[in-house]
Amino acid sequence: MLSPPKEPGWAEMFLPLQALEVGNIHIDEPKASKGPGVPSYAVDRPIAGLSYRTSFYTMPCLAVMTPFLKVYHWDATTGRLDLEVDQGSVTAIKCSALQETILELLEKKPQWFMNAGTKSKEELRASFQPILSGSIFTIYLHGPNPEKKQMGRVWIWKQGAWQKGAASTSFIRGQQLRIALRLQGICFLPTANGKTRYRLQHQTIAVFHKLDT
Repeated sequence: MLSPPKEPGWAEMFLPLQALEVGNIHIDEPKASKGPGVPSYAVDRPIAGLSYRTSFYTMPCLAVMTPFLKVYHWDATTGRLDLEVDQGSVTAIKCSALQETILELLEKKPQWFMNAGTKSKEELRASFQPILSGSIFTIYLHGPNPEKKQMGRVWIWKQGAWQKGAASTSFIRGQQLRIALRLQGICFLPTANGKTRYRLQHQTIAVFHKLDT
């Protein structure tokens, strides 16, 4: 369970990524985001929600906690954080299985690709933006705050204390981080040429520095 500071009464369960069983993942049909407070861009970006269901509990939104991973690159202007994953590790195997599950489902659901016509398996795979590519695990810290020169609303635990928001110096190559990540669903992104790209939509909730880094 994770309960960040200054948010009393709120807690969320995160599943260790190494314990993820892809057979327990359920993917809903994509729905456009509408309603009060929803940004206009989200209306044109339908999301197929992810949930996680076992015989003991249900997670309406799939939330995972990574093991400690080394920082490869941090771009504070875009909020992109690249982390190194050992190929052949349990983390790499679980991430690959998750992505393969998504690809296999979409191959059976070509109707989900709005105004895209029938896609071949090769086209579907080429349209997918992976969260793990080779040995690089890529996440984003969204919500820039230019006035404070911060990128992301994420909570960061470092040297025994919490801080809110990431700066250009927050992550250095070689540091080891553990990430609390909410996998919200598959986001469909219409392009100007009438085709559709898609990615695993996520929100970075918290970042934990290893004590000796």
